[in-house]
Amino acid sequence: MVGAIIAFISVCFNTFLFVVLLRNPRHRHSHLVYLMFLAIADIFLSGAYILLFPVNLYMDYFASELLAAAWWSYMRIMITISHVFISTSAFLICAAAFERYITISKIACQFARHHRLIIIGACTVIAVIAKGPMYFEVEVVPNANCTGVTSLTAIPSEFSESEPYKTMYKVSIRSMDRNILRAAREDPRRTSTDIQMVVTSPVEPAPSRRTIKRRLQANGLHGRRPVRKPFISEKNRRVRVAWARAHLNWGRAEWAKHIWSDESKFNMFGSDGNAWIRRPVGARYLPKYQLPTVKHGGGSCMVWGCFSAGSMGPLRRIQGIMDRFQYDDILENTMRSWALRNFWFRNLLTVALPFLMCFYLNFAIMHRLRIQHLGAKLFRFATSEHRQNIRAATLMLVAVTCSYLASNLLNVVVYTWELVDKESLLSENIRPLYTLSSDLVSLLTVVASACRLPIYLVCNARIRCEVLDYVDNCVLTHFNLKPYTGVGSKRCRATTVRYCDTGNGYMIYDAPNKRGERRFRSVGTGLDRVVLSVAMGSIKAAQSNCLTVPNRRNIDIKDNDNGILIQEEE
Repeated sequence: MVGAIIAFISVCFNTFLFVVLLRNPRHRHSHLVYLMFLAIADIFLSGAYILLFPVNLYMDYFASELLAAAWWSYMRIMITISHVFISTSAFLICAAAFERYITISKIACQFARHHRLIIIGACTVIAVIAKGPMYFEVEVVPNANCTGVTSLTAIPSEFSESEPYKTMYKVSIRSMDRNILRAAREDPRRTSTDIQMVVTSPVEPAPSRRTIKRRLQANGLHGRRPVRKPFISEKNRRVRVAWARAHLNWGRAEWAKHIWSDESKFNMFGSDGNAWIRRPVGARYLPKYQLPTVKHGGGSCMVWGCFSAGSMGPLRRIQGIMDRFQYDDILENTMRSWALRNFWFRNLLTVALPFLMCFYLNFAIMHRLRIQHLGAKLFRFATSEHRQNIRAATLMLVAVTCSYLASNLLNVVVYTWELVDKESLLSENIRPLYTLSSDLVSLLTVVASACRLPIYLVCNARIRCEVLDYVDNCVLTHFNLKPYTGVGSKRCRATTVRYCDTGNGYMIYDAPNKRGERRFRSVGTGLDRVVLSVAMGSIKAAQSNCLTVPNRRNIDIKDNDNGILIQEEE
């Protein structure tokens, strides 16, 4: 319930933020365009969270077959959308941080400033390429001998073995499906080729072997090897049963964090079982139809291998007899080293690399901002406000990046703990916390999306003014109220700078402080003072007191007792 509420708040906040940013055409050509598309990604991400997690919980709690049918119908597409936009959000934050870094560092990189839409499109394309195939990784099939909410289940698909871009698969009719199932149930040892020969008739098209396999799998008739029971001592049986009972409630998330290993023997000559050949009459002793054998050993090799949910591990050949010494050597020198490499590769690519990149850019931005002073580098007609805008934009981006890093920090901590001391996570005291932390990873991602609008309001005065103006307009329009036009009712976005002629160039005049003391600050170099003096002399000699510049901004110049007042209004 808490996750659903947070996700709903995130959808509302980001929708409102997207509308506010879209209303101002200037944002489409500024760095705020990243925030606009980031809001879109958060909308889809939070919506997918609502459709996946709360709906799945409600369908199990209320045993609703309607919710179950709806959930299974959109489950694959929602999982794909959520992962695509999670990656898109990370890429957009990295792109915004990089542009802010080059802006603070005064690096001449016009491509990042003038081709933002191309960068956003590239981020989206990379995310789709990386996470889009997840849609084809699972398929929904009927769950054998189950009804109601559990009548459907998801299994890994045969996407890697299929050729969707090359082959036009045949579709069998219902009568052919019944014949396929009947032939398989009559003789479970029949192969797809045998069934194809049985069900083929002159009046119906012959089904392909691929179609027969899919129909059998859809009805729960999967191909399996016969069960072979290995010899296990009574002591090991009790240990295995106790371990199985202790981990009875584990789900896919827990099992996906484990590595599976086993050893197998491969014969180099012949087979341990029955060997069948097809030969003509009278060809019994021809070399082509003979089965080579080895009498003194050496005809087989024993290998050890492992795999995890993400990749396959190495193969190691076992020399001699498999005993506890060989087993300990494999665990320490092969399996543990591979698990360490696999762990760091996966987390470096998905979590650690974006984390370190954003972490470095944040500190680099703050360092660059501290070493810049109010000198010739930042000299403008609104110098102090220009510096404040840069710091506000930087602080906003740092806060957004930190929220993203904080939402992914728990995932790194859990995986690191598993690598260092996994057995402690399975203890009775820590195991509830371990299970809770696995669920919090998805929730923290939605929380970070919901916190972005409050971060923008606190850190950026421009966005705060636009949001408040939009709220005022919505309230006044809804209640048919007239706007108040008194003094102070309008939020001023004017940049007011007062320059006073002191005889040694022009000085910037600041408003008096609480003690009533007036403050004057000299800005720029000697050349800046000369240029400003010439400009002020030209302004005084001008006959008009209003000047309109080509970029649709009005500058009002007024001469009073305190000096010349220049007011720039948009």
